[in-house]
Amino acid sequence: MTVHFVAVELHDRNGIYASVVPAATPHSVANQDNELLRSLVQQQNEYLLPTTPVRKILKAFERREADVLALVERADHRAPLGTLSEAQVLRTYGEELKPRNQELFSP
Repeated sequence: MTVHFVAVELHDRNGIYASVVPAATPHSVANQDNELLRSLVQQQNEYLLPTTPVRKILKAFERREADVLALVERADHRAPLGTLSEAQVLRTYGEELKPRNQELFSP
């Protein structure tokens, strides 16, 4: 199995979510005077909560023009739970809607 990383999640010294950075970004600056990871931070205060409704999640992807967003435990304690990609959300949302649509539109 081949794994492709699309994003890297950055944490502060306490393990609290700091940012999501596209996987190619650290490589693009690797030889530029030892650039600090802090300078790569792009989505510092942009994250999702487990209780966020799907429609708000989809709006967040659109508003932030991001392919991946971080999922954190709580807003007051941003312990990272992982990341969500827009493709994952759309696929899962579509799978959930399919049976409902069949119920509504089946004779």
